[in-house]
Amino acid sequence: MSTAGGYGVRGTTNGAPGTAAVWGDNAGSGPALKAPAPPGTECSAPRAAIGRECTPPGAGRGPARPCRGRALFSESGLATVLAGTKSVIVTGISLTPSGLVLALVQQSAGGRYVKSAEPDVPNSRFTITLNKAPIVDVAVGWFVVN
Repeated sequence: MSTAGGYGVRGTTNGAPGTAAVWGDNAGSGPALKAPAPPGTECSAPRAAIGRECTPPGAGRGPARPCRGRALFSESGLATVLAGTKSVIVTGISLTPSGLVLALVQQSAGGRYVKSAEPDVPNSRFTITLNKAPIVDVAVGWFVVN
């Protein structure tokens, strides 16, 4: 325990599969880890580590940690449907058969809306299609879950 303004708990690991630098386990009803902090500083982890280990022991893939405020997700972004076209293909995205692609127009688009967001799992891509071709470029926000 640190009372001089340093780390209260610190853990280090060799990175072997299945290891964690810090592990919390609560056999009762309370949280295994509680980390109150000023807004925006609750959790710090490299981008590659975010959302990777959210598995309660013996429970399969459990829910991710609750989040208040903004969250950073690696499988989200903004795509542009060009004027005169109805769709855009987003590539290089890790998809699973049970995954969902959610997409929403990010601007007033003269009655244009997302008609479909169709995953192509084997080719790691998806196609966002609008109901009709816009007369100006249209930004579409997207998010992949599961």
